[in-house]
Amino acid sequence: DPFQTRDSLFPATSGLYCPTVRDHWGRLQYEKKSGPGPDTSTAVLQFDSLQGKWCLGSDCGAEQGVSPVGTKGFRFEVVDVLDFDGEFEGKGISKLGMSSGNPEALLKSLKKPQRPTPPRMPKLEVFEAEQPEYAA
Repeated sequence: DPFQTRDSLFPATSGLYCPTVRDHWGRLQYEKKSGPGPDTSTAVLQFDSLQGKWCLGSDCGAEQGVSPVGTKGFRFEVVDVLDFDGEFEGKGISKLGMSSGNPEALLKSLKKPQRPTPPRMPKLEVFEAEQPEYAA
């Protein structure tokens, strides 16, 4: 089937990593939770304080950021995963105060916010030029 993934194309470290614990500096350690195919090997992405780099096993990236996102190693690259699986429906205006069913009346009943008072102008210091004395 041309639409199936070939597990052999992905290294054993490929997969989704989730934060599990914090190290004593507060950085998160990430553990592999799932990957392509039936591979159940475990892997940990963590910050190596001796090298100052993010490492996946013995392979360390070149970047030294607080977060591992963007780190590229010899056999790995860390990227954000965005999950768009969800139902995103507009909720509209709440029914509070809409008993008459007239949104224009509700908008007219709202008070306009007051403009904040501007800060006072600071008092400027006066500087005067001094006439220099020259040696004769």
